[in-house]
Amino acid sequence: MKERGLTRAIEDYNKSREIESTSIHAFRHWYAKKAVMNGINIVQLQHLLGHSNLEILKHYVEMLTEDLNYENIAQNPLESIKLENSKGKNIKLRK
Repeated sequence: MKERGLTRAIEDYNKSREIESTSIHAFRHWYAKKAVMNGINIVQLQHLLGHSNLEILKHYVEMLTEDLNYENIAQNPLESIKLENSKGKNIKLRK
């Protein structure tokens, strides 16, 4: 698929889902992160994305690690617990 065709497909998808905008670059980042999460061989991913070396893919893995750390914090059950102090005000366990 040529770049313009892919751009058009992404635009059409965004429109159907009422997403304001995205780019091929953002789509590539999303694809790479999902592929790593699904256990793809990093050399296969390098080939699929057309990168000449693994250094660029290192960036995707670092971004994935940051995202997973954020998701782990956001999905931590302790985040949803609200405690009340002696004055009846809600307090959070984390700041």
